[in-house]
Amino acid sequence: MTGRAPKTLVAALAAVLVCASCTEVPADAPPPSRAEQLRQRGAELVQGRTPAPPVEVSGEPLSAPERADVVALGELVAAPVDPVDAALPAVDDAVERDLPVRAAELLRATALPAARELVATAEAIEPTTDLGVALRRQWLAAQRQRVAALEAYAAALERGIVEDLVLADALRDQRLAATALSAAREAYAAAQRRIDASAEGE
Repeated sequence: MTGRAPKTLVAALAAVLVCASCTEVPADAPPPSRAEQLRQRGAELVQGRTPAPPVEVSGEPLSAPERADVVALGELVAAPVDPVDAALPAVDDAVERDLPVRAAELLRATALPAARELVATAEAIEPTTDLGVALRRQWLAAQRQRVAALEAYAAALERGIVEDLVLADALRDQRLAATALSAAREAYAAAQRRIDASAEGE
C-alpha cells in the first residue's frame, strides 16, 4: 500500500531514507519510484513496533468441530486472491501520476468496499470451538485494522497536498495492518498443518 505526497515532500522523504538506511546504492541502479520510497518510509516508521502475537496453536490433532471451524475460516483466510491487494495497483498508478485525489477515489470505490466485505464475511462465520473463535477474532481484528488504515490513507490523499505527518501516520497504520494480517494467516496455517499432519497419520 502506498501514499503520495507533493514532489517537494517526496524529495524530503527520499533524503531521509538515504540518510537513515546508510546503505550503498550502485551508481547505475535506477532510482526507486516515489511509491517505493514511501513504502520504505512506512516500513521504517513501523520498525520497533511489536505486532500482536499470533494465536497459540499446539501440535495436538484437531477435534472434528475444530476441523470444521478451520475449514470454514479457510475459505476466507486462505483465499488465493486478496481483493484488497488486487485493487491497490490502480491506486499506485494514480499515485505515480501525481493524482492523489484520483487515488483516493479509487481506494473508496474498490479497496475499501472489498476490505469491508471481508469484515462482514468474517463476522458472519460462527465458530463453535475456542480455537475457531480465537482464529476468527485475530483475523477480524486485522481486517478491521486494515479498513481503518485505508480510510486514513484515503483521507490523506484527498487533501491533494499531503502533510508529512499525515502521510507518515497513514503509512505506519497500513504497515501495522499488514503485519497483523500476516500473523492471522500464520495462525490459520499452523492450525491447517495440524489437519494435514492428522490426515497423514490416518
